[in-house]
Amino acid sequence: MSDIYDEINEYRLACCEANEKVCALETENAKLKADLERALRDVDMFEKLAQEQGE
Repeated sequence: MSDIYDEINEYRLACCEANEKVCALETENAKLKADLERALRDVDMFEKLAQEQGE
């Protein structure tokens, strides 16, 4: 009977570890998304400046 509980505990531990990895990936994804949005705003700003200088 102890083997079943050991397996359950191993499964729970594996689930917790997987959840931590998911959370870390979500955090990294949010940072990358913010970086991308910032870069796109910069591109828009430079395009507007280039258009203004071209006029």
